[in-house]
Order: sequence, then structure tokens, then C-alpha cells
Amino acid sequence: MNDFQKMLNELNINVDDLNKYIESKDFENLAGPVVDDNNNNYKVLKSKIEGKGIFANKEFTKGDVIGYGQLNKTRTLAGRYTNHSNLNNAKFYYIRENNNCILIAEKKILLNDEILVNYRHHTYNKEYYEKKK
Repeated sequence: MNDFQKMLNELNINVDDLNKYIESKDFENLAGPVVDDNNNNYKVLKSKIEGKGIFANKEFTKGDVIGYGQLNKTRTLAGRYTNHSNLNNAKFYYIRENNNCILIAEKKILLNDEILVNYRHHTYNKEYYEKKK
């Protein structure tokens, strides 16, 4: 069992039901349609992990902005195709000021590496990203 399946089991989510939901209008209304924001920092290719993934077109160091995941109520290719790993090298962060989210390198990412996030860290619940007082 891979870590994605383990996470779904922890959350009591059936993968077939999840995939149907991700392709539904309900999910698109929540997350926004997928758009190509012409980001040259990555490319979408077939992933060894699952389906398609995003791969670095250059080297990134910790703290570098890779691109938007959500922009103006749409999902970018990064927001749609970034795969899960418990050995993530990037993380999505919500920006309160404009309701967008950005993808930031969490460690060094080499040219052609797949850019990965841990889905346990990511949610569309904006309060998740707000600092607790």
C-alpha cells in the first residue's frame, strides 16, 4: 500500500469515489476550473507515482516560489497535477490577501525532479493556512 492509499484509508475515503468527485462539477465549483497559467518553472509529464505530475524545468532551493496552485478562482496545472508523497519537496500555501495559493519549494529540487506535496498538509479549508493566535 502506498502512502496516498494509506492516507485515504486514514480518512475513510474510497479512491474510486474520490476520483469521481474530482471529475465532478461540484468539485470544479469548489476548486475552480483548471487553466494553464503559462508557468515555465515546470512541465506536466507522465508520473511514475500516478497519472500526470509536474516536473522541474530548473533547480529550486528551499523557499523558492514554484508557482500558483490556485489563481483567481481557478486551479493551475500545478494545482491539478502535483502528486502526493510523504517525502514531499514542496508545499502549497494559502494567501489570505487575494484568496490564491502558491507552491513553495520545501527543499532542494533538481532539474527534471517531480515536484511533490504531502496532501496531508494541503486543504481547501482556508483556516488551515491561517496563523493561530
